[in-house]
Amino acid sequence: MTCAIALALPWPIAPDSSSHAVSYFYGGWQGMWRQELSRNVNYFHTGIDIPGDTMATAYAVQSGYVKAIITIFDSDYHWRIVTADSAGSQECDGWLYAHLYQTSIPFSVGDYVEAGDSLGVIVTWPYPNTPVHLHLSRIRFGGSPLDWTYGFWDYEVSANPLNYLGAIGDETAPFMENAWGDRLFAICTNRTGQYFDAGEDISGDVDIVCSAYDYGGYGGYRTSPYKIEYTIEGDSSTPWTTSFEFSGSLDSYDGEMEALSHMVYKYDSNCNTTFTDSLTAFYIITNTDGDGILEAEDTAYCWPTAMFHNGDYNIFVRISDFDGNSTVDSMMVTVGNYFAFSGHIGLEGSYQDLGATVISISPANLTAATAAGGDFTFPAVGGGYQTVSISRPGYVTFDTLMLFDRSHDVEITLSMVDFVCGDANFDALANIADAVYMINFVFKNGPAPVPLDAGDANCDGSANVADAVYLINYVFKGGPAPCCP
Repeated sequence: MTCAIALALPWPIAPDSSSHAVSYFYGGWQGMWRQELSRNVNYFHTGIDIPGDTMATAYAVQSGYVKAIITIFDSDYHWRIVTADSAGSQECDGWLYAHLYQTSIPFSVGDYVEAGDSLGVIVTWPYPNTPVHLHLSRIRFGGSPLDWTYGFWDYEVSANPLNYLGAIGDETAPFMENAWGDRLFAICTNRTGQYFDAGEDISGDVDIVCSAYDYGGYGGYRTSPYKIEYTIEGDSSTPWTTSFEFSGSLDSYDGEMEALSHMVYKYDSNCNTTFTDSLTAFYIITNTDGDGILEAEDTAYCWPTAMFHNGDYNIFVRISDFDGNSTVDSMMVTVGNYFAFSGHIGLEGSYQDLGATVISISPANLTAATAAGGDFTFPAVGGGYQTVSISRPGYVTFDTLMLFDRSHDVEITLSMVDFVCGDANFDALANIADAVYMINFVFKNGPAPVPLDAGDANCDGSANVADAVYLINYVFKGGPAPCCP
């Protein structure tokens, strides 16, 4: 969360009481060649870059003790001073001010610095198209002065400095560009470089990739937005979900930062996050558990499209800057998942012909009947939760809600409803009408007794003309009452 302006610390360059533009934001992508690792590493930008005039003075935003005065890459352009809130060796919070002329730093390790003290002057940045700037990071570390001096790669980058400095006075909302070809968002199979073409139904577990930027009030130099959120709307919908908020810890260079970078940014031949003269960024916005905190394990998250019914969906993405300006845009996709559904439906009782049991699935709007042996198959049922109803006259209807995120094979036995023995026509009476019903069933291909066992009046295990005779004897001659198998 952003801090209220009334509580904000002073800015580290003049005028310290005013908001300043930011040329590169916390959490933006940063590639770095690590000689000791012999490879280029994908990192985050670990602070904010505040543009300033050549030789502008940098000031301490908070009082503290000087922990280290160091450079990286043996570079004259990367000298920095680190201050923290404790003189001891315990872990504590601090500030890192970078890109100062070494000879302009007026302090030594161990000195106490008052808020507002001059820390040195900003170097003239040697790279074209890059503004002169002061880099400011919020960090946490512990140990002796030697630990601080040589432990730079293990500093925890603990928070966005803007959380302490406040708003930057930016009135321009961040923006999005097409992520892939003419598509606003790119859709790929989760954790792969396999993308769905325009117009192709998407299926399975997928990642949504967007390309988003901000100018940070500086203009002409693209950087990262502060917050990215998304929602999916259609037959099944999701609430607005926070993908990333560049507010909390980014870990350390030698900690999980590289893994976190790969969780946030996409790196492949189609969507390759890079930095040349400006940022080209692709964010994997579905890599989130929704809390906005950057955690490497969030890489496993995705859009599980099989949890959704087939059809058209609108993906909405909202990007916001630190000052609350936001942009929302959307793209429609079509979900198409299909799974086989098969099984065997048995019947309680002595019925031998198991055909004609009806299975219906909604909202997929599919219906089929069992074959004589009781088997059924649906070759392609749409994804999402579907209501499966299995019904047959004389038997209790079986209803269940099933998630079709995979193929299913089931075996179910329907229970008979309560019936009157000998009541072949299912009118709750055993009389001469049932004898007629049985004669029509046996000799005229009439409907079967409901259930079949109700027609087995003599309990011999089959429904046939003998049961009609048995019922006539019962009704007209005082014979034994129908019995149940």
